[in-house]
Amino acid sequence: LDCARALLLLESRPRMISQLFVLNARGDTLLVRIFRDDVLDSRAECFWKYFVNHKVVRNRAPSPVFNLEGVNYFWMRRGSLIFVVTSVKNTSPSFVFEALSRIVTVLRDYFGKLDEENFMANFLLAYEAIDEILDDGYIQDTSSSVLKRFILNEPVKIMPQSPKNKKGSKFKLSKLRDLRLHTPQTTSHESANKSVLDEGKDKSNKHGEIFVDLVERLHVSVDKKGKMISSSIEGKLIVRCYLRHASTLKFGLSPDIRIGRSVQNGSDQENNRDSSQIQVDSFNFHESLDLTKFEANRELSLRSFDGELTLFNYRLSRYSPYIHIPFGIHPHLEKLSSRRFCLTIKVICDLSALMKASTFVMSIPLPKRTTHASMINVMPPPKIHKSRNGRVKTSLDKLEYDDKTKVAMWEVYSHSHPIAEQAVEQI
Repeated sequence: LDCARALLLLESRPRMISQLFVLNARGDTLLVRIFRDDVLDSRAECFWKYFVNHKVVRNRAPSPVFNLEGVNYFWMRRGSLIFVVTSVKNTSPSFVFEALSRIVTVLRDYFGKLDEENFMANFLLAYEAIDEILDDGYIQDTSSSVLKRFILNEPVKIMPQSPKNKKGSKFKLSKLRDLRLHTPQTTSHESANKSVLDEGKDKSNKHGEIFVDLVERLHVSVDKKGKMISSSIEGKLIVRCYLRHASTLKFGLSPDIRIGRSVQNGSDQENNRDSSQIQVDSFNFHESLDLTKFEANRELSLRSFDGELTLFNYRLSRYSPYIHIPFGIHPHLEKLSSRRFCLTIKVICDLSALMKASTFVMSIPLPKRTTHASMINVMPPPKIHKSRNGRVKTSLDKLEYDDKTKVAMWEVYSHSHPIAEQAVEQI
């Protein structure tokens, strides 16, 4: 009876992965780890051949999950790295991608910054961390705080290359008055790119640091007149903790937040725009959060941890009056002849004067019969800045047209003018 229960328990466990390998953008294998013998050889070359052929034939990358010669492939891209998992069992895709996401988070916590250069410099640390996370293809633990006690290798830091001092460089004491010697009120985003294994080496900060980032993704559909048809916001709160001593972290949200979607028509929505309550459709909290005081005063608390953690994610639907479109897009199509059209796209930045939009990329799908696309810049000419070495710096917009996919990519740089207008000609 005990043997039968053990077999049933083993059968009820989720089928785990057989192989894990990491590739770069050129297809070079950076890491290979084989956990089970159901797949005889490494499938990195097979995956890369299928990946490249699929992009050549169909002009797009393959789906995140596909089956090839009886082997299931799960892959995800993080920057310039491609993480691939193989399995011959019917493994749940959501479970595999969640495991991959947590593995990527652990590696980022230990490397400080996850890219190809840091990965190659810390490949021993990567092998050690993956061996502690996975055993025989099954997840053991994905907590950076717990795994840190078993990691013996130290991260290798990649120092940025500083420009060499040129001979004959001119330095004037009169330029010292232009230097700002006060302490800055903000810090660079690169400050959070450090390893959790180095928390005891920095003697300048006795207590440690904590970084809180609120990331939102806005989905909007507008008609040809610029009126919003549908919209939604998907956001998440990411915390990176580098505290030296164990403590309790408390986060407070606005007491005006209401959780739950209320069905309202257009007139009710307009009447409730002046309401002080913020309607949020759903909240998904991390399992380590203490929610005993959330309903009373919107307070979240948890014990300090090491590394990165997503506290919660939320969603706002189109019924919320707090969704504001930062850009207004107004297209205009003009027929010049029987075979020539002129598409004018006007982008209006609807941000306050204290905010500034950096470089963004706009994807413009064109008709299948389009043979050529070019850009006519109707903006005022950009200001020309001269650097110290005498080189001229300009910030011109550029348009790249892919004839295979019939998509024009318009890269818009930061402008001082509130309106950016471009004309895209189609033939």
